[in-house]
Amino acid sequence: REPKKVEVQTVSDCLQKDSQWCYTATFDDGTGESCTDTKESCLAMRVSDTKDSAVCGTLTSENDKAECYKNAAGATGDQNKCNMISNPEVKSQCLGRVAANTNSNSDVCASASSPDDCYVEFAMVSSMEKRDSSICNKINDPTKKETCTFFTSTP
Repeated sequence: REPKKVEVQTVSDCLQKDSQWCYTATFDDGTGESCTDTKESCLAMRVSDTKDSAVCGTLTSENDKAECYKNAAGATGDQNKCNMISNPEVKSQCLGRVAANTNSNSDVCASASSPDDCYVEFAMVSSMEKRDSSICNKINDPTKKETCTFFTSTP
């Protein structure tokens, strides 16, 4: 049985709440709040729900900018947004996220600059829908392989 796709209805601005920056997204099946330490991190995270990558180019932190483009690419399925990321590990994660979110296979990871990061991201994102630990066998780094196995193992 295919999992039901949840549609985002509204997304609030990032607002300061105590020492955190938070936004709220209203879905067709409820509401969720996401919080982080900085406003830029909040804006980067919020792109997952707004699907609007225009804010990514305005962020000053390279880490937040990379996360923003990765979130935008994953949310929209637009692999070209990964090309906006200079960090090779995050760019590879981006490719893995797009492949997982577009129901593609992990073949794109073989040619990524950091294949292990791509495979781990693919496994983590696709494990929300299906648990397939066979992808972990393609990972060389023992720590990343362990992370992959953790996310794809049956609870």
